[in-house]
Amino acid sequence: YRKLRQLQFTPARKSGDREFIRRLYLDVCGLLPEPAVVEEFVENVAADKRARLIDHLLESEEHAAFWGQKWGDLLRVSKKQIGQGPVFKLNRWLVNAVATNMPYDQFAREILTVRGSSQLHPAANYYRAASNTFDAMETSAQLFLGSRIQCAKCHNHPFERWTQDNYYGLASFFNRVERKKTGKGDELIVYSKKDGEVTHPATGKTMSPWAPKAGVMNVAGELDRRDAFADWLTGENNPFFARVEANRLWSHLLGRGIVEPFDDFRDTNPPTNPPLLDALAEDFRKSGYDRRHLLRVILQSNTYQVSSEATELNRGDRVYFSRYQPRMLTAEQLVDALGVVTGKPMNFVGVPAGTKATQLPAPDLKPHNR
Repeated sequence: YRKLRQLQFTPARKSGDREFIRRLYLDVCGLLPEPAVVEEFVENVAADKRARLIDHLLESEEHAAFWGQKWGDLLRVSKKQIGQGPVFKLNRWLVNAVATNMPYDQFAREILTVRGSSQLHPAANYYRAASNTFDAMETSAQLFLGSRIQCAKCHNHPFERWTQDNYYGLASFFNRVERKKTGKGDELIVYSKKDGEVTHPATGKTMSPWAPKAGVMNVAGELDRRDAFADWLTGENNPFFARVEANRLWSHLLGRGIVEPFDDFRDTNPPTNPPLLDALAEDFRKSGYDRRHLLRVILQSNTYQVSSEATELNRGDRVYFSRYQPRMLTAEQLVDALGVVTGKPMNFVGVPAGTKATQLPAPDLKPHNR
């Protein structure tokens, strides 16, 4: 932790308590703290008050709701995309995953290998949004491998390692996924067929499942290929899984990834600080893919807690995190903040009274009322 807590590259002073608590509440819970909470924190002289506040917020219902919404955005949870009923089911599953601190490898596996009814297994709605072989593969690659492999669908990338063979080899893991509506409301059944192959459009070759570093993988015909993909994805020989999520969490908290954009890992877009990303990823793996642990490590670091006030040495820095970079509120945070300032919070229809914009299951449910 000493190495992580000394992540400063130019002299900068620690942020003041008022700046810190407002920043922390917005990043962890999506909300501004009440003025009385701010003043109580400022007057508290305990040496460990920041660490205790971090722990408190990471275990709060507001954190679970806010970060459940964040994952909903990544999974394209919207009424238009998957339907209104499934929106609520998948949101509750995501919020519960954050609240119970589900290990990230288990989280990814449950999404990717889900089988059965979407009524019983809300993660099955992932395959409602990712509605075909190539959408499922491209979405999964971007979410869990930080790879925008889409351009390799038509041609080998001229500057990157991805080839058409790679694209269709990855697609082979998802080609046998079937989706079947039952006619009972919004219920969807997700299952895997026993056969079905991906054919390379240029060569006519039948493509075997393929994964980075692992190469061509032999998967027994009776097995669900997604299980093999999940085993490789979360295994020790995959260099991307922990790095991509560590970078995503860093980006959410610091406003910019060590790799930026946070889901665009490629040879021509290297990390600004490779040792830092390696240290975070290794710590994440050793923790058992504990996202709350990694959030705590970053939030307690000098890098996160440094002041946003520039010095002569770091005034022009935008990529090395030598000072905190102020950033705009999200649209949802702005709605909630305006409600606090004006004393007239937005009332949303179809959700429990008092639900904040930063806690909505999806952005397009129903109109709102004042």
